[in-house]
Amino acid sequence: MYNNILVPVDFSEESISAVKNSTNFINEGGKITVFHVFPVELASYLAFFQDMSFFEDASKIEAGLIKVREEAEEKLAEIVSEYSGKGLNIDAEIVDGKPYVEIIKKSKEYDLVVLGLRMKDYGISVSPMKVIRKAESDVLIIKGKNDLSIEKVLFPVDIHHINPRIVEMAKVLNEKYGARLHFLTVVELLPFEDVEYLGGQDVLNLDAMKEKVISVLEDNIGLKDAEYAVTTGVDVADEINDYAKDKGVDLVVMAHKKMSGFERTILGSTSEKFVNISHVPTLIVK
Repeated sequence: MYNNILVPVDFSEESISAVKNSTNFINEGGKITVFHVFPVELASYLAFFQDMSFFEDASKIEAGLIKVREEAEEKLAEIVSEYSGKGLNIDAEIVDGKPYVEIIKKSKEYDLVVLGLRMKDYGISVSPMKVIRKAESDVLIIKGKNDLSIEKVLFPVDIHHINPRIVEMAKVLNEKYGARLHFLTVVELLPFEDVEYLGGQDVLNLDAMKEKVISVLEDNIGLKDAEYAVTTGVDVADEINDYAKDKGVDLVVMAHKKMSGFERTILGSTSEKFVNISHVPTLIVK
């Protein structure tokens, strides 16, 4: 699927698990790079203030930073050794800087960035969201430290623009893993109060509309063994999440539409909303 994969690690269990899960997505002969960004702020502070006499333990702080960096290099070497022993083409790199800035810069050299994030009831922190939004490559988000399965894969699609990369990826996942494919289109309804005022959902011929949408999906995607579905609702991300939970989906693959800051503020991004609320591993295709 991918020839060059970047896996940022902070040595949390989630990021180490992301290294393992990234092996499912590498093409034969491809390369995985384990990437650690050493936070530069404190080191820069120590370098700027050369007279550290006002810090009683300044030398200990500097020595501690050196030790932490050395330990990070050792841990990276251990990861490379483990996976090289399994026949994978893997290397490691450590740089100084702000993690999200360096990951975004580095993403230009890669096809995929894999982010292993801590599981939360809701939301992800600002830095990973910046990577999702600005990375030049595709981004795979995996929350928690569980092994990723690829038995059931959901592809939310917009019938007005079916991304050809989504269809191609579906074919690869089906051929490589025998994955069961689900394609879902969400049709946004009017706000509930307006629908009720107009006489409820009976004012719309929903059954006929769904049949038409499924026909368009089948004609344009052309995968006979896939399951095609249409749901209606007022929030696309919520509907995708509900469908994924109902079907026990292992992976969601969705396109990311680039938006201006104004568009994001007014309309919001469905993919960004979804990764905030969902616990299902999600591959964002750029």
